[in-house]
Amino acid sequence: MWPTSWAAWINAWLWTRGQTSWQELADGVWIGRAPWGQHPFASVVDLTAELSVPGSVTVPVLDLTLPRPDQLDAAVAAIEGAPRPVFVCCALGYSRSATAAAAWLAATNRAHSAAEAADLVRRARPQVVLRPEAIERLQTWAGTVRQGMRTYEFQR
Repeated sequence: MWPTSWAAWINAWLWTRGQTSWQELADGVWIGRAPWGQHPFASVVDLTAELSVPGSVTVPVLDLTLPRPDQLDAAVAAIEGAPRPVFVCCALGYSRSATAAAAWLAATNRAHSAAEAADLVRRARPQVVLRPEAIERLQTWAGTVRQGMRTYEFQR
């Protein structure tokens, strides 16, 4: 397993070198790439399946895939229930973490639509990549949250 995870860390470093590792999104929630070593966060929600971030709550999502609705549920519950500041990350901090953070914005009424949530995430971290199918997934998922088909009991 170590050759695969080593290669994933090298790949993440190559893609993100020279960039800020994390940016604040809202209310003590930060987004970015998986941290290398020490970080200033009280908690970490890790969306990678290919890396291991010590001390994190992991919601494993394969790279280059969209989080499923149950993974968005788990990520939102982990983000909202985590001690602040909380860091939401994936390997590059471009897609999986951005999608989960946008879902959190929608589920907690910090954004009123999937498009607004995506815009807020892009403003915080301009290099994110939220493809149209990610916005569509968020829109469908957020609709089920607003219709009461998904409920959360957040505890911090």
